[in-house]
Amino acid sequence: MPTMHFRKIGKASLKLNHKALDAAVNQTLKDFQKIAIAAHEETTENWKHDVKFHARRMDFPEKSGQEGVAVKVWTDDEVWGYVDEGTKPHDIRPKKPGGVLAFPSAFTPKTQPRSLKSGAGSSGGPVVVTQAVHHPGTKARNFSAMLQRKLDNIYGAMINAVFVKFGPHIFG
Repeated sequence: MPTMHFRKIGKASLKLNHKALDAAVNQTLKDFQKIAIAAHEETTENWKHDVKFHARRMDFPEKSGQEGVAVKVWTDDEVWGYVDEGTKPHDIRPKKPGGVLAFPSAFTPKTQPRSLKSGAGSSGGPVVVTQAVHHPGTKARNFSAMLQRKLDNIYGAMINAVFVKFGPHIFG
C-alpha cells in the first residue's frame, strides 16, 4: 500500500484512524476487482466457450514514479484477444494435409465494434466446402479501451466514497 502522509496545518485537529482507512481502501479494491471481472465477462456471456478473467491488485511504490494502487484484469484466452484487438486478413487452410474446410456461408458475429455487449449472433445458409479460404480479418472490438474508460469512472467513484467517508477525520 502506498504511504499516505498527513500533517496538521494551523489549528486543525487530525484524528485519522489509519487502520480503518487502510481497511476501507483494501475492501474497496477487493470489491472493484469483482466488478472489473464481471464487466469483462459481460463481453463474452453468449460465447460458446467460457473465457476466464483474472484480477490482481498492483501497488506502485513512491520511488517507481507511478505512485498509487491499480487493479489489473487479464485473460489468457486467445479468441478474446483476437476479437478485442482484431485480426489482419489471413489465409485459413485445413489442419490435415489434403483435408477440406466446411463452414456455413452466412455469418453474423456475436459482438460488434464499439459495444461491450455480446449478442446471439448467427450462422447458416448453404455449407461451403473448400481447400482454403482468405479471411478478410476481424475488426477490433476494442473491449479493453472501452472497459478501461468505464471502469476508471467506477473506480474513481468508489475510492472517492471512501475519502468522503473519512474526510471529516482527515480534514478536521
